[in-house]
Amino acid sequence: MRGKSIKDGSRKFAKEHRLVLMSTDLDMYDACVRVEACRRGPCGDLSEAIDEDRSADVLLEHEFLIEGSDFGSAGMVSTEVKSVLKTIGFDPKLIRRVGISTYEGEMNVVMHAKRAKVCLRITPSLIES
Repeated sequence: MRGKSIKDGSRKFAKEHRLVLMSTDLDMYDACVRVEACRRGPCGDLSEAIDEDRSADVLLEHEFLIEGSDFGSAGMVSTEVKSVLKTIGFDPKLIRRVGISTYEGEMNVVMHAKRAKVCLRITPSLIES
């Protein structure tokens, strides 16, 4: 992932265990989406893959509450979400993208709404926030 080279011994291990090695400049999320699309074939619909992931094993599910006009706590939910993703070991680029989108939504609630609930759900191949 992200242009990293294959480590010494990996080729031999992969060959002995009949595993496929791939290398890409893409980040983990983008690479997995493309591999899944290829696995499904030319007629496979990516939205079907995403819907299928919704029923996959859930690694973590948590709800956060955001109160409107609470500027003192603004940004705390996105910070917690980023911390959880970092602890699990997700790619820093992906963590940044999820953090930014969560923060933007959180700030919209603080500025324009009364309250909202953010539901974080993580499966091996999908992050919903």
